[in-house]
Amino acid sequence: MNSLLALSLVLTSAHAEEVYEDAFLSDKGRWVGGTIHEGSLQLSSESATLALPASTALVGTLVLRQRDAAALSLRLDEAHWGADYTEAGALSLGDQRLHFPHGHRDWQTEAEPVLQPSAEDWWESGSVLHCDVHYDEGSGTWFLYYTGVMSPGYGYRQLNVATSSDGETWTRYAGNPIITIDYDLTTVDGIHAHMPSVIKDSEGTFHLYYSCYQNDVGNRICHATSEDGLAWSRPDYGTGRVALDLGASGDFDDASVREPDVSVAPDGSFQMLYVGTRSDEHYGPAGLAQSVDGGWTWTRLAQITDVKGDLQGGSVVQSAYGLEQWYQCDDAFCFAESTGTDSDGGVDWSRWTLHEAPVLLKNWATWNSGYIQAPSAWLDQDSRVHLWFNAYDYDSGLEVLGHVRSVPRPDQWVEVQLAWDGAELSVSFDGGPELKTGLDHVSSLVLESTGEAEIDEIRLEWTPTVEENDTGIDTPEDTGGGEETGENVDDASGDDADSALEESTCGCTATHRAAPLAWSLGLGLLVGLVRTRFSRCPPEAR
Repeated sequence: MNSLLALSLVLTSAHAEEVYEDAFLSDKGRWVGGTIHEGSLQLSSESATLALPASTALVGTLVLRQRDAAALSLRLDEAHWGADYTEAGALSLGDQRLHFPHGHRDWQTEAEPVLQPSAEDWWESGSVLHCDVHYDEGSGTWFLYYTGVMSPGYGYRQLNVATSSDGETWTRYAGNPIITIDYDLTTVDGIHAHMPSVIKDSEGTFHLYYSCYQNDVGNRICHATSEDGLAWSRPDYGTGRVALDLGASGDFDDASVREPDVSVAPDGSFQMLYVGTRSDEHYGPAGLAQSVDGGWTWTRLAQITDVKGDLQGGSVVQSAYGLEQWYQCDDAFCFAESTGTDSDGGVDWSRWTLHEAPVLLKNWATWNSGYIQAPSAWLDQDSRVHLWFNAYDYDSGLEVLGHVRSVPRPDQWVEVQLAWDGAELSVSFDGGPELKTGLDHVSSLVLESTGEAEIDEIRLEWTPTVEENDTGIDTPEDTGGGEETGENVDDASGDDADSALEESTCGCTATHRAAPLAWSLGLGLLVGLVRTRFSRCPPEAR
């Protein structure tokens, strides 16, 4: 067998089940369309159809590979699920769209930076870096908040903003800088105002959290608010403008707290990820703080990483997959996710799975030959993930802002899970969230491909709503295939029926079972069962 690819469809009720399996070892398969070649059903910009008997419910798994950047769709009568691998492609069911998950994404890079230092604006003539992008649905405006450096190196830093109507062409705000410093060694942001994070609350107020540096104290997290995202006011908390102060002596963040990334959780609370450091560190572990009063009062919840630099400069997207985060790992970007729930059943912001392999490397252009740093992530309305970031070129000594967007990655093995209860069809991709649509009957399964795809094995189980043999698919006695066991499996029961099924997996069979599978049999077990059985095929049959 060229590769492991199995379609497992299971129909259950209180009646007898029928089983159909085909390893595509000959041209006697039941598919209409496609090409059977070397043990797989292959599609190339065409469709293949499999007739299904009248049934009452359906569950199953389709494992497949789309071999080039095109599209693949699966139809059960009027229900149409698709995986679009073109540049702006997504997963879809009807008018529902879902972006491709981690492991199935590449990045479309851009040859030029989106923003460079402005020689005319002295407050950012040295570099532009540490940005955060926010899209305002109400006005249809993109806001690019960024740090401007007065001179190359570690010069005075202030905050600026540029706006865009399309997220691609940016215009600097005439009122920059929007958060200024006063060049006072004794004030909380007298030296630096940098590393912004912006959100908008349910009342329409913009909140800006940023790292504010005081001489001989270090970085803390300051706060400002705005009604339009452009003109900002800074409240006085009694200790200046500090929203989150240094940790207690001996804590992981007792010398510095910086690089905030703030999100509004589904329960309305504000969640802040940040980087804490001790006096002997440049970047330390990550911490989590929470506000339940609209971003005004913050409580430390946890130190959420142990290793220095883990989740450094991270940016979180809340999606149907859970929490997705991109962060800098050395001079590249890595990915982390949180799919669990906390003790109250809400989204868990404190437990992250870090995927160590970088997802984006530097040096596709001279302006990012040194490093890429501090990504700002956004999931747009077309189901594409965007990353804005700062990049460094050692030759010029300048930082600039760059941009990449996600594109689907073809030629990856995937699992598509199906479940139909007679009224609703749900489809998921690699164990991810389900897309659902109404469906009152099924009569055929159609696979369509734009470009090349392949299927190696198929397994279906169903309980027909008609007489047992009136299904439109032949029984073993009718096939005459050389791979058959020769036994009348209709008369088998219990272990004998299971044995007859196991012995037939290298050929093409249709089998009746006397006892139905329980609904409690999970998809994972079914997939494992299919893979185990297929692995028993002798090498010459693969």
